[in-house]
Amino acid sequence: MKTRAGITENVSENRKRGRPRVLSVVDVTRSALYFPEVTTARGKQNLFYQQRAVCVLVDDPRFYWIMGGSEKEITSGRGTMRRSILPMPGRIQDDNELKSVADEICRVKPTARHAAEIVRNYLGVKRSPDVPALVNRIIGNINDYIRRYPDTTTEQLQSALWTALSMVGKRSKEPKP
Repeated sequence: MKTRAGITENVSENRKRGRPRVLSVVDVTRSALYFPEVTTARGKQNLFYQQRAVCVLVDDPRFYWIMGGSEKEITSGRGTMRRSILPMPGRIQDDNELKSVADEICRVKPTARHAAEIVRNYLGVKRSPDVPALVNRIIGNINDYIRRYPDTTTEQLQSALWTALSMVGKRSKEPKP
């Protein structure tokens, strides 16, 4: 434990930062050979998962929405793969389960964020409780407001948040019809 000016922090010299690796370096490197413009580790992982999903889903017309059309349409340049969505079901190990989740995604036709939520729900992945979606949404709305009205002061934001919080408290105490 390091101590500096009354602040203590636990420091582990051996602890690696970030997410633990799921894929081997060989798998990621092999898939990245076809796309040298992708340089980040996350991008290379997404390529691997995308290629896995394509291999499983390519021949089935049920998945044309996520694939961007038939193989013929894609190779001719008329179809457009949904590259932001396609890697998500590719993370599922079992081919039949991958197909069932991809079928759900094609039926719903979600945004990339919603598709990620569908896959997370299937895999049973819980979002970190320390950063709930509500906080992210509130921060996003505040940032949008500040972009529109850059002269907004911290005091104005705090006042608006307190007012909103008091209104939410009143609303929750009202009897339900």
